[in-house]
Amino acid sequence: MRDGMPFAAAVVEAPTSSARRLLFLTAPSSAGPWSPNGTVIASAPAGPGPVDLANGHLLQLPNGTLLCAYRHHDGAAPKRVFRIQVSCSHDFGRSWALADTVIEGALGVWEPFLFFAVGAVQIAYSAELPAVGGRAEQDIVFQTSTSGGCGWGPVASRVHTDGSRNGMPGVVALPDGSLLVLFEGFWSGVWGAYTVNSARSFDGGGTWVQRRVVHAPPAPAQANAGSPQAAACPGKACAVFMTDEGGAPGGAQWPAGAHAGLLCAPLDAANVSAPIDWAAGGAPATVPAETPTVFWPSFFVAGPQGASVAYQGDDGAAYVSTDNACA
Repeated sequence: MRDGMPFAAAVVEAPTSSARRLLFLTAPSSAGPWSPNGTVIASAPAGPGPVDLANGHLLQLPNGTLLCAYRHHDGAAPKRVFRIQVSCSHDFGRSWALADTVIEGALGVWEPFLFFAVGAVQIAYSAELPAVGGRAEQDIVFQTSTSGGCGWGPVASRVHTDGSRNGMPGVVALPDGSLLVLFEGFWSGVWGAYTVNSARSFDGGGTWVQRRVVHAPPAPAQANAGSPQAAACPGKACAVFMTDEGGAPGGAQWPAGAHAGLLCAPLDAANVSAPIDWAAGGAPATVPAETPTVFWPSFFVAGPQGASVAYQGDDGAAYVSTDNACA
């Protein structure tokens, strides 16, 4: 909400020749028109080593404060530094300031996702583990801020899977109050073949149980399904994700050549703590798209009336599907 009215907001990467930047764009509604110029959320000089300022994710707190989490990496190996940072705005995006660095170190961290649960701001992100035998596994980790994003406690919980790179988390609260996290990982047992997976928390993110495979492309082709996001629709838990199944053999077109898959599974109204039966959702539907291939789909609008899917086309532009994903 801005000045009592709902508005749409997005973060875009807008690098220049001298700096890497994240911009905050707004529109009066999800239909636009979008502001052609944005305010700078964060910027960093472009060099001398490679600078990576990306993965922006927004959250508005109950008091109106806007938070944006993002990755900020710089320097060259072996001295490259990986960070997850959070900036805040107290004037609905007109100005931004760095609130805190959530994590900083020599191991990769990426893809932050902010959410509000049990009266506190929480963040989920992908955290690389030390390499063993040439392979670096990765966990989904969670941290909590009790100061509105201005200070962060230690890692409170994680989702680890032996032999996997769990990554790209998306979290949603279900009607019973539990939290559902979706993420990609190598749960097929094949290193490098992504599946979409889920876990659930009944204690506000303290522990994650009911681990399930949401969708694994059928064998024998080693196609992929990843980069998922979640939505709670009336009576359903829904997942949207990239998948290259049906494309080139062996998943050679991943992530290029992927389309957006949509899978909705019914929630058990009689037993709200029952595990979600993703197989009951059937085969994933293909989200209609404006371009032949799709990148990074997400639920742009989710509410009692349904949800729409936003995605990046292979032309670099952003699109929003007009279809109701919950139908």
